[in-house]
Amino acid sequence: YDDNAMVFLATIDDFKVIYEEKNYPSTEYSVTITPTQKIKGEVVVDKKISFEKLRTGDLKLEKGVKYFFGYLPQVLYVWELDSYNNLFSWEIDKYTKDSIILKERHNNSIAGGIQKFLNDGSFFEAEEKRLVKTETEEAPQKEEKDYTLTIIIPIVICVIGIVLYKKIRA
Repeated sequence: YDDNAMVFLATIDDFKVIYEEKNYPSTEYSVTITPTQKIKGEVVVDKKISFEKLRTGDLKLEKGVKYFFGYLPQVLYVWELDSYNNLFSWEIDKYTKDSIILKERHNNSIAGGIQKFLNDGSFFEAEEKRLVKTETEEAPQKEEKDYTLTIIIPIVICVIGIVLYKKIRA
């Protein structure tokens, strides 16, 4: 897994269509989103992020809707969250690896692979490893002390003392 990758849930704050292809269902947006839950990477929850380019195929974005995002340097991906058939129709506040369900679109094998990584905990495991690696790299390195002088100085002092003692007694 790429340590620079980010995986998160976010709400669309604003977007602008920057390109739309008529003959093929492909739309390109510039977007401003607010992450609501971090799964992996350097994501700050509740801090807006803007991206200049997001290709969505035939997915039409909606303001205020929560989506699943994956980001590798220079490329942002988005998936719809599938609806939950819960009795009271409230929105889930805290998603866990088992509660995030991506909507299948045109037998999208990428969504299936991402769903597998979510369900088997791969993203969460990769994040734990990334954090441990980051902490290790940022931890101050212990300075190795050179005990050579600590040993040599007392020996030299003893030798000088013995030489002076012999000269004084002679």
